[in-house]
Amino acid sequence: MTSAASAVPPAPNKPYLRFKDLNGAACFTAHPVVFLPGQYRQLAIQPGSRDPLGNQGIWANDMDASGSTDWVDDEHDGFYSRKVYTIQDALGARGQIDGVPYVIEDVLQVGKNVVVYQLTNLQTCGYVAYGFGIDDLDVRVAFHRYLQRIVDKKVECQTERMITLANRVLEAYPSDEAALFNKGVALLSDKKFAEAHASFQLAVNLNDSDLLALMHDAASLAAMGQQNSAIDQFARADAVSEEGVRSMLASFEFLRSYLGRAVAELMEVAPPDHAVRDLWLKYFPPV
Repeated sequence: MTSAASAVPPAPNKPYLRFKDLNGAACFTAHPVVFLPGQYRQLAIQPGSRDPLGNQGIWANDMDASGSTDWVDDEHDGFYSRKVYTIQDALGARGQIDGVPYVIEDVLQVGKNVVVYQLTNLQTCGYVAYGFGIDDLDVRVAFHRYLQRIVDKKVECQTERMITLANRVLEAYPSDEAALFNKGVALLSDKKFAEAHASFQLAVNLNDSDLLALMHDAASLAAMGQQNSAIDQFARADAVSEEGVRSMLASFEFLRSYLGRAVAELMEVAPPDHAVRDLWLKYFPPV
């Protein structure tokens, strides 16, 4: 189909293309682009940008574009009838634009923020090209960019948003440690301690020397009232890095509060376990 589609030039004056989910809720908008043939050095664009004929060049926003229309998803083979975790997963999705059937057939350009797709007209084999935000397609990119915006203090962390993004990553990549840990932190912040523990435990199972996951798991267990299990994780973290544990207790008041309370409660047991006593003397010495 690609060879036939390349014989017909793209249609001019393309409108913006609105994508809505199966419930009719607006999700994102794809924007029209125009092709600029030639060789360009663009750090924000991956090598290999081309038109459907294979001609080198770059795709840029169509500044003359106006108006908007809806992508009407195919009921059986549409964009929203598939799991889209990467830019490749969108290929083959079918839908209609103004009553005309199209298929998302090829990736023409991958940039830092935008991927350009070839949408092929299934009646004429002509094509149109549209730019899609990568954040709307690649779950890992969306997740890590959200984390970076939080680190850069451009946005406040919204726990519901964090959990939603982490869950999307984990659907495709169940062993993604960053998604497991940050989901756990969000759940811990929401005081959903059992769910947080489950997430941290998965992270620890993947990497038993993950100090952050161990300490946060210990705090979750302490908040659940499972003090002995909390101390077990606390002791594992201590074995990984005493310096790291001290740093975390100094930096995160909630860790110091939950774990200090767990140690204090178990110190009242006569005689206290030697591991509890060691942690008490090392990190919570009596004044």
